[in-house]
Amino acid sequence: MPAYGRLCGDGEDTFHEVINLTSRNSKASRRTFRNGELETTKEQLKGNLLLGLESSDNMMTRLAKNEIYFESYLPVDQVLKGIAGSKKRRFDTRRGPV
Repeated sequence: MPAYGRLCGDGEDTFHEVINLTSRNSKASRRTFRNGELETTKEQLKGNLLLGLESSDNMMTRLAKNEIYFESYLPVDQVLKGIAGSKKRRFDTRRGPV
């Protein structure tokens, strides 16, 4: 499930204004992918992942993050299959989480 957060600094007198602005901004950002956007995004993600593996520093960082977050190695092929298998309906924010 996708998640995001926002950090706002405010005082008691501006609290309601911050909540209203955040809510309005969140509603404005909800949309579905247009034709071709999802495929373009998936190709960009895959390309960035593969290009990032050309550097030994990036490879070591990826290995460390896999160990920290997943407690195992997540093969690149598995990540690429996950990206390729993503469907448009999973990301349609107007429908809520799918």
